[in-house]
Amino acid sequence: MVLSAVHIVLAIFIMLGAGMLMYRARWIHEGNLSLVSRLVMKVAFPGMVISNIFTNFDRASLVSSLKNVAAPFLSILLCLPLALLIIRLIRLPKGRRGVFCACFLFSNAVFIGVPVSTALFGEGVMPYTLLYYIANTSLFWSMAVYMMNRDGDSGKSREAADWKGVFPYLLARIQRRPDVKKDPQFDGARLAMNKLNRMLPTPLYTFIICVALMLLGFTPPSFIRSASKYLGNMVTPLSLIYTGAVIMRMIEEKRVRWHKGYEWILLGRFVISPAVMTALALLFGMIPLMKNALILEAAMPVMASTPIAAADAGSDGEYAAGAMALSTFLSLLVIPVYMLIL
Repeated sequence: MVLSAVHIVLAIFIMLGAGMLMYRARWIHEGNLSLVSRLVMKVAFPGMVISNIFTNFDRASLVSSLKNVAAPFLSILLCLPLALLIIRLIRLPKGRRGVFCACFLFSNAVFIGVPVSTALFGEGVMPYTLLYYIANTSLFWSMAVYMMNRDGDSGKSREAADWKGVFPYLLARIQRRPDVKKDPQFDGARLAMNKLNRMLPTPLYTFIICVALMLLGFTPPSFIRSASKYLGNMVTPLSLIYTGAVIMRMIEEKRVRWHKGYEWILLGRFVISPAVMTALALLFGMIPLMKNALILEAAMPVMASTPIAAADAGSDGEYAAGAMALSTFLSLLVIPVYMLIL
């Protein structure tokens, strides 16, 4: 078991290192870094979802698993009061409070969590990691972004989303009205659509559609499942290459610094969150594979989207970037420990 854990960590190091070298050599740069992220989130990850749902589940086992989706939601929400208390105790300044909560509560469930989980437990663990992904993603783009917007000071974050204008905006798009994408009267509707897209990203609604189809008794043809599996196999290497490139970018920009509150963020990510998830897993009576997968997902470093979301909200994006980098570095030491424990 120890040797297996070492081999997995070394493989992760190699793929992270490949991403760092590719960014250093400018094969990956600011112009195409987002392409790697989109390939993971909009192509490879949905493929993995389709492949795993229809390969590893039937209707009965899927319904049984979905009953436990409340556990990851609760694990995040139960940690929120503690994060707010810590903010008061250490007297974090305005601009960092919402960021602190986002870093304390939400994990890198995709770019680090999925590769580590599948490497340790096999592809059969994927549906269980999706349960954590649902809670992690939906609460981040709703609760965490709202907190960063309130704490931030950018004019963009104060722009009101026009939910009532979404239908006229979509109708104008269908009618192919000229300049509809730039028309100022639809600014609020475009912001609303952007928020909805963030709260319901491609892997999440792919999962929802797959669950609905399975409950209706539909099974896709074998060629679709095969294609989905090939696409899904890209998730682990592309995720780690992307993470390595982001780390190298932050090193080059000298954005890895220690700030007040980082010690609590690291404690939240690697100790408190997995401890709460462990208690809930025992309370819900989860099977060992699901329990271990959710605990490992809860113990991952700071969510990769946090620095971008913080900067967009007018909060301290540098504070978020430093927390993400430090937690990612330390996760390479923490992951082998959890591999041995689980």
